[in-house]
Amino acid sequence: MLYRQSVDTSNPFTKLAPSLRVYIREDPLRATYPLHLQFLSFQAINIAKVIEEDGIARSVPRFTQGDKIPYVLKVVKRLTGVVQPASIAMLNNPYATPQNEVEQLVVSGIQYYSGGSLQHVLDKQRVKEFGWERWAIQIGNTLGVIHRAGTTHMDIKPSNVVLDYDGNVVPIDISGIDGVTHEWRAPETQDEILPIELPFQARRLNDMWAYGKLLAEIASNAGDSPFAGTLKWVSGHFTEYIRNRWTLSEGIFQMEKLSVD
Repeated sequence: MLYRQSVDTSNPFTKLAPSLRVYIREDPLRATYPLHLQFLSFQAINIAKVIEEDGIARSVPRFTQGDKIPYVLKVVKRLTGVVQPASIAMLNNPYATPQNEVEQLVVSGIQYYSGGSLQHVLDKQRVKEFGWERWAIQIGNTLGVIHRAGTTHMDIKPSNVVLDYDGNVVPIDISGIDGVTHEWRAPETQDEILPIELPFQARRLNDMWAYGKLLAEIASNAGDSPFAGTLKWVSGHFTEYIRNRWTLSEGIFQMEKLSVD
């Protein structure tokens, strides 16, 4: 059975509708994928040729190539982070219009030599399989570099820490560009609508609190070793009320001192 839709002839735009055309093009101000030609010093990998394995975190899948070395693929719109990439992953520009005759390859992700994210290690209860005692100071030293550069992380959490091939850890996703996870924000920043726009000192103190919470997560999965107790003690000082919160240098000094003792 066929139905014919009635046309509203009283609408003056009805006669114009058949002649209207819509053209959809990319917005160059919003298409933020970097061109792969900007990073000629890195090995370039076609994302279509890698093999996806189990995901190590939401939106962070793991891949292998012919060399069988595991990689973590972090999808990006901007190149951020402190981790040194093993290579860049490329695909055809998803914003390119059909009129473009030249293939425009863009960076869609960064691949890292990695044992996965710290979140993955915690979820699988595998902390004690690694030299986890070094993680707290490695993360703390990286935060020190970030803070001395006049910026902050603003989204410290286990899924934003990755392990390299040797089991060392490094934070990724610096500056909270992709969002700030509410439960990993310091109490004094949780009611802020735009925490990444707070003054530097407030953001730095937020990093200290989240770092302390991260140390507690590691310690709670590390068993009953003496250094796990040290991490819990240091964590308590980093998650103190803002006026009593330890500085980064105080915490690292105590951890280094007690790890030697």
